Amino acid sequence: VTGEDPDLGRLDVMRRGMDGYEVCRRMKGDPRTAHIPVVMVTGSDDIASVERAFQAGATDFISKPVNLHLIGQRIRNLDRAGKMTAALANAEARHRAIVAAMPDTMVRIDREGRVIDAEKADLLARWTKRLVGLRIAESLPQEIATVTMELIERTLTTNTPQVGECSMPVEGLARVFELRMAPAGTEDVLVIIRDITERRAAETQIKLLAYRDELT
Repeated sequence: VTGEDPDLGRLDVMRRGMDGYEVCRRMKGDPRTAHIPVVMVTGSDDIASVERAFQAGATDFISKPVNLHLIGQRIRNLDRAGKMTAALANAEARHRAIVAAMPDTMVRIDREGRVIDAEKADLLARWTKRLVGLRIAESLPQEIATVTMELIERTLTTNTPQVGECSMPVEGLARVFELRMAPAGTEDVLVIIRDITERRAAETQIKLLAYRDELT
């Protein structure tokens, strides 16, 4: 496909040179056109033709002779669905970009403490190789697990965001972690974990300088 990308593709199975199946496969194999809905049109309505069209990546299948009113309505529906799919793909791309730019670990956990999914979990990999599907008490240090479970219960009970902290040794050095969480449903929460060791050290130094008398 060259030039401006179409909103919808209509392909005739029987065409000169490359048949509609192959054109559809190539469209679906190209990231630039993979999202475009494709309607396959053919004079054959046998099951094998239908299956082959969908295997090639077709979104819909219309047999000849074409009912103009019917095809018009189906194309409008497909066009609407295609635009919604493209909008969703753009939203997901923005979400991935935001996640990639954030330094934090994000974990979704249910009321029982079981990890539903996790993103950028390199921080937690210091303590566990497996996280998703396990309860945090089974995979993370007790201090982190205890604080997290208390915050989860408080978050779901009050239906409001909560913030907590815990300290844990990492490679022999004490580190401070902030846990921010908010309801992600009626039975699970989104937890954002951030290493705030340097921030806490800076705050301590500022307080020390603010209250320290250099003369004494």
